[in-house]
Amino acid sequence: MTPCSNNAGGLFQSVGTTFTTPDGQTVTRQDTPFKPIAVVQKTTDNYLSVSTDAAARRVELKNQIASTTEQLKSASTDAEVQKLQGEIAGYSAALNNTRLRNQPGQCVCARAGHRQPE
Repeated sequence: MTPCSNNAGGLFQSVGTTFTTPDGQTVTRQDTPFKPIAVVQKTTDNYLSVSTDAAARRVELKNQIASTTEQLKSASTDAEVQKLQGEIAGYSAALNNTRLRNQPGQCVCARAGHRQPE
């Protein structure tokens, strides 16, 4: 990501590599001072993408739990009941896992690959 190229979905105007001053001079912008901003923007974009994916996954898992619960109501053999209970346990564990990754007071650290207190 080029520093200052993110326009926040059209909220801001992107800053180009050159710009013209009020007196007509063309100035080349140096990227180095803006690289920390680009890192924050990229990290934010990544967080939003992961959050959206996790929310969609949670909805999918809840739907699978509901569907399997309905199947369980009409199960006619012990083997079928046990199989469906195992599926529900698996879906519930996966749902719980998505919940643990989004607890308040914790952030996902991309470089370290683990959670640290804020």
